Amino acid sequence: MTMLRKYPKDWVLNKYIQCSRESWCKGCFYLGGQLKLGIDDEITWNHLAEVQAKYNAPLDVANSWEMASVQRGERDFSHFRDIYTEYINMLKYNGLLRAIVFWISPARKRATEKVFHPDNLHLVEEEDESLSLQIKK
Repeated sequence: MTMLRKYPKDWVLNKYIQCSRESWCKGCFYLGGQLKLGIDDEITWNHLAEVQAKYNAPLDVANSWEMASVQRGERDFSHFRDIYTEYINMLKYNGLLRAIVFWISPARKRATEKVFHPDNLHLVEEEDESLSLQIKK
């Protein structure tokens, strides 16, 4: 999970990692307690929608222990959905930022050249009381 590098102390991610290490899980975890995924599987918006649909459906629980388990899974999933959205936005905006910097870099390079830099320009008063703009060398 690459999200674990960004959020190393997140309790839900660590819970999913611990679950995948259990002998009965065989390297898998249950997203929101509902959807079985491998620890290296890519999580998509479709996975999140599938789990959310299960929580939106009417619940048929047998007792209060099962209800508590469902609520715990829903709370974990809600937290995971929030950090997943934040992580995806971070990746998206990081890529956008790189594109903007790449696009602006040539303009920044031109701005530092002597000809285009405002610090290298100065006004000179001529003998006929006119002003001219000259480039410092």
